[in-house]
Amino acid sequence: MFSGRDISTISESLPHFGFKAVTYLFVRIFVTRAFNPGLFSSKWSCGVIGVLYYTVDVIDLYDEGQMKKNIGTYRTVFELVLIVLLVISTAHKEVRTQSWRGEVIYRVPTKEKVCALTYDDGPHPKYTPEILAILKKYNVKATFFMIGSDMQKYPDVVQDVLEQGDVIANHTYTHPHNIEVDTQAQVIKELEKCEDVIEQMTGKRALLFRPPRGMIDGMVFSIAEEEGYRTVLWTVCADHHDAPTPEAMAKRVIQHIRPGTVILAHDGSFPSRWKDVAATPLIIEGLKKKGYRFVTVPELIEIGKNSSEPKFSLWPF
Repeated sequence: MFSGRDISTISESLPHFGFKAVTYLFVRIFVTRAFNPGLFSSKWSCGVIGVLYYTVDVIDLYDEGQMKKNIGTYRTVFELVLIVLLVISTAHKEVRTQSWRGEVIYRVPTKEKVCALTYDDGPHPKYTPEILAILKKYNVKATFFMIGSDMQKYPDVVQDVLEQGDVIANHTYTHPHNIEVDTQAQVIKELEKCEDVIEQMTGKRALLFRPPRGMIDGMVFSIAEEEGYRTVLWTVCADHHDAPTPEAMAKRVIQHIRPGTVILAHDGSFPSRWKDVAATPLIIEGLKKKGYRFVTVPELIEIGKNSSEPKFSLWPF
């Protein structure tokens, strides 16, 4: 977070510019290096900044009078505060690194026989309308994680999704191949540009985010959280190397079903998505025979809030 050069700059400034100026220098470096979505939650960041500016108020008293006699004492106090903040921030970072995985939604804990159909990589001018027709036939609502740039290409398809009552969520603006290797600035840009498109076309913010290809690390999760998103992956994916046909895809989903399942299929990007279209009615019919009903992801999350089941955060199938 701080380099040797940063510490040197702070130390060398103390005897020359006074504590107030140096504190502002410290705040500037701290904010630049630490106050970013990949490290702290907003509450933590605000708390730290509050402590720092309280220190500035105390240092104002020093500048005004009697504390000038005790420069050595207050320099020591300032350095101790700096050390304590560094230790706390490091410990907090380690906790966040370990805890974020438990916040990703793979499945919602519930005993009800409910599941959520989700589609990635749309909208597509051919496959998305075909899927919408199937959903309408079976009176099923789904959640579409859309790519912002494709939404701009096919606004009529986006409007059809909205009019049918399905949910649109954020799947980034360009669908980067591996978002984990992008910089924080790139990740923020991907989410915000897609969000801008969603707001323009739907009149409201999306609340859900799914990273392309399910690639996620602590930095990506934290940025999404800071942007106000719940990160949603999946319990079972219909598209898999061991399911080369629509029948095999449906069988795979039905075999792995359990209450609160999030099902992943696709409606864009590749010509092979015709298989997802063909698998959709098979999945719906097969799960309805098992007594399942279909809800959107926001509805599934609400159901999970009232459940007494323990929270699951298992890697998807």
